[in-house]
Amino acid sequence: MSKRNRIILSTLIGLVLIIVGIQGSNYLASKKEPPKVKAKSDTRPVARIQEVANETASFKINLEGTLMAYNKVSIFSEVPGLLEQGSAPFKVGNYFSKGDALFRVNNEEATLALLAQKSELLSRVVGLLPDIKLDFEDRFQEWRDYVDSFDVEQVISDFPAAKTSREKSFIAAKNLSTSLYSIRSAENRLEKYVIRAPFSGVLTMTNANKGAMVQPGQMLGEFMERGNFELIVSVLASDIKYLQRGQEAEFYSEDMGRSWKGKVVRVSDKINPQSQTLDVYIQLRGKELKEGLFLSGLVVSKPVEDVFLLDNALLVGQDEAFAVKDGVLEKMKLDIVRISDSGILVRDIPNGTRMLDKQISGAFEGMEVNVSEPSID
Repeated sequence: MSKRNRIILSTLIGLVLIIVGIQGSNYLASKKEPPKVKAKSDTRPVARIQEVANETASFKINLEGTLMAYNKVSIFSEVPGLLEQGSAPFKVGNYFSKGDALFRVNNEEATLALLAQKSELLSRVVGLLPDIKLDFEDRFQEWRDYVDSFDVEQVISDFPAAKTSREKSFIAAKNLSTSLYSIRSAENRLEKYVIRAPFSGVLTMTNANKGAMVQPGQMLGEFMERGNFELIVSVLASDIKYLQRGQEAEFYSEDMGRSWKGKVVRVSDKINPQSQTLDVYIQLRGKELKEGLFLSGLVVSKPVEDVFLLDNALLVGQDEAFAVKDGVLEKMKLDIVRISDSGILVRDIPNGTRMLDKQISGAFEGMEVNVSEPSID
């Protein structure tokens, strides 16, 4: 074979090998599975939601304060004299029933002066009897009976009523009425020498002992009714509309380990400008209660209609929260009834509104979310 033929043969063999290689490569490529394309990941946060179902509900208002006696009076003397014992010693802790004498002031001098006034008036009336018999014969016997029944030891009685203007002028001219009213004033003043208990209770303070000289206007002590107390508590002005007279409250003393029930009896109309609170007065009764005892408790509010409770963490700003609509967060203005440890009580959100059940970190209005439907029990 010539050299030229060998070159041609070698070229043909090379071309054949190239063609076979290309065909084999294409065949193998057709048998290989195409690479899988990774699906684009969903970065939207999951939003747990709750559907609003409004209801009528109440909430608890916390209260605390110090007990004060409902009936408590300061004791003053209106007359001068030496202090004497009443129904029991005038000492702190002693109990007196209503009407018992707390103490007496020596009235010997005042009694003698009153007896002298009565005796002087009796003498004047007796001296008028002859004139009455002469000028008013038909009235003599009635005046005679008045003199006969006159007792200086007893409360003075009224003169016989005048039957005519002439008789009335006769009595007025003798100035008898002035003496009568002076005696009555002295009798009333004599009663002030005995200070009686205005109600059943106990002495809580005394400033004088038996035998001490007391003066008019001098404070001698304090007297308090047992078992009847008031608790003055401060309530936020925004909560007052949910309280009313007669509402029951429950209180507890950690020191005594006891609880008591009370009742709202009064609500002040004045707001404290610093704290924006009002005073509420609650009455409590109990033998174990003591003035000055600190109590804490609560009162259940009046029922509030069309309200829903949201978690505190859902509050955005002062009065907004996120609702979810078509997978997008929307801010909703809230009509807040009350914020407490148990949650935010809001009013008048339409039933069925889809609200966040758990706050989403970095949430903003317009954020797209994947909605996690609430479970159905």
